[in-house]
Amino acid sequence: MEVQRLTSILKDKERVQEANLRIQELNQSFSREVERKLAEKMEMSQENKVIQIKALQERLKEHVSCICTLHHS
Repeated sequence: MEVQRLTSILKDKERVQEANLRIQELNQSFSREVERKLAEKMEMSQENKVIQIKALQERLKEHVSCICTLHHS
């Protein structure tokens, strides 16, 4: 009877350890996915900033060109 109780306790302990291992794996997987998505989002944000800066620079060049043209006329 004592052996059965100990066996049952050991099986329960193994199940808990396996469950904890699965939870750790899920957490690690989730963390990797979140990091990947964040990196993508940051990269897209950086690309958008570069595009916006280039557009502003182009408009500034056009503005300066117009001012120069009006000034020389």
